[in-house]
Amino acid sequence: MVVMNTIYQPLKTFGHVRANVPMAKHTTFKIGGPAQFFIEIDETGKWVELLIFLSGEGVSYFILGGGSNLLFSDSEYEAW
Repeated sequence: MVVMNTIYQPLKTFGHVRANVPMAKHTTFKIGGPAQFFIEIDETGKWVELLIFLSGEGVSYFILGGGSNLLFSDSEYEAW
């Protein structure tokens, strides 16, 4: 996958990145298919840098908090 190859390495500079992570593991309802990329960030500055990077690349994203009251489809989720 071209997107995987071109975006995965740069994402690693912002935090811990994993590919094809089931969203069911991150929601209270325990349902949801895989996210193309799942990034965990623990530094505020890295959040800001990541959002600037994603916007510059034209990449859609979703910021997940505690994962309560969310329903994700069982199909692949392409926003990061």
